[in-house]
Amino acid sequence: MRKCPHCGKDVTDANATLCPHCQKALLAPVLDKAMMTEAVKEAVAPLKTSLDALDAKVKAIETIDARVKAIEIMPAYKAFNINAGVTTENYRGYKLADQGEKLREKFASRPNWFRTLSNGDKFTEFAKFMLDVKDALLGDVAVQMKLQEAARAAKASNLVEGTAGLGGYLVPVEYQMDLIKLAREASFALQKCTVIPMSTLQVKLPAEATLVSAYWANEAAAPTASNPTFDQITLTAKKLGCLTAGISTELLADSAMDIVSMITEQMMYAQGQELDNQTLNGTGSPWSGVLSAAAGYSVVLGTGSTSFSAINADNVRNLIRKLSAIDSANGQFIYSKDIQYYIDILKDTTGRYIYREPSGDRPGALWNRPVFESAQAPAESASAVSTAFVAFGDWRYFYLGRRMGDMAFSADPYTNFTTDLVVFKAITRWGGSIARSTAFARLVTAAE
Repeated sequence: MRKCPHCGKDVTDANATLCPHCQKALLAPVLDKAMMTEAVKEAVAPLKTSLDALDAKVKAIETIDARVKAIEIMPAYKAFNINAGVTTENYRGYKLADQGEKLREKFASRPNWFRTLSNGDKFTEFAKFMLDVKDALLGDVAVQMKLQEAARAAKASNLVEGTAGLGGYLVPVEYQMDLIKLAREASFALQKCTVIPMSTLQVKLPAEATLVSAYWANEAAAPTASNPTFDQITLTAKKLGCLTAGISTELLADSAMDIVSMITEQMMYAQGQELDNQTLNGTGSPWSGVLSAAAGYSVVLGTGSTSFSAINADNVRNLIRKLSAIDSANGQFIYSKDIQYYIDILKDTTGRYIYREPSGDRPGALWNRPVFESAQAPAESASAVSTAFVAFGDWRYFYLGRRMGDMAFSADPYTNFTTDLVVFKAITRWGGSIARSTAFARLVTAAE
């Protein structure tokens, strides 16, 4: 109950604004403190929610801004830009922007594969190196001294090993891996076989002979013990010199020609093809190939079938049957385009083609096993008695060893001296061996 501040009498009406006794104005009623606090909270709540939302947005903007600033200060990765590093600079009379144009585009399109030469600046340096090599091989003494000094410096800094006697001009180590990958694109051996880096001229490796066995065991019982067995193979690095086609001295002097692409692609293609040749047809020097007796199994054509054209579907299926279930499941056929022709024209008893119709797409497999046509596999003209011409197997069990650091370019200006043709060579060292013979089978013509 309130009292009137004017007359002092009690005012029973809590909401009265005038004293009922003296009719003078009363003070406003005093609000409850708790009620006032709650009213303030209710009024402020929407404002606080808005401020919290605004604060979250400000923090998000600050985070994005920080990321943008971090990206802005990062150095540009030029590998993804085909034109990165391309300049208008002339070098030894050649416009560098025109040198290696095809290669530059190929490297730049696959930066995760060609990790060095996909970089525009690195490729420009490689183009300069190739032009130096070209002039050095054609007799420019100053450039010869420059390249020899670079090779000595690289060897002194332990970037390369054992290059003495390799011949020619050493390719900088940073370019070598990408050049090998370039050769790999044209080589089934470099794609399918197991490639092993060699830090010495000879490497001994274990080769799986038999597998460990798996057994089911009863509760609390030990499984039957078995051990895999291993043979040992030795990879010995042998010098491989692959030649380009003869290039005329006039063409080499023509600054409008893309000399860098021409020489590089020809040499790397030749490297890959020769490795394919030895992996298939090698007779022991430098190594034995899968079409030799080193293969674990042979399927022989019928009596009197001494021509490749005698191949039939049963022969091909028998190659798969020869291998273990695991090896045949991972197997792949390698043969020439001539053999593909004879497989294409195989027919059933009603005259229908059994591999594909003339108007149909080529199947990706033969009895669900992949097929690779190799220019190094025997062609029809090689038909003779007891001649292997189709290989099938798990190519992971063929080991190729590459001698690290050993790659050089050289030239032969003398063999075709009268026609002014210069042959360039890419020199590397490789070793090869079948790691497990039972992973491979070959198709052979009859003995007579």
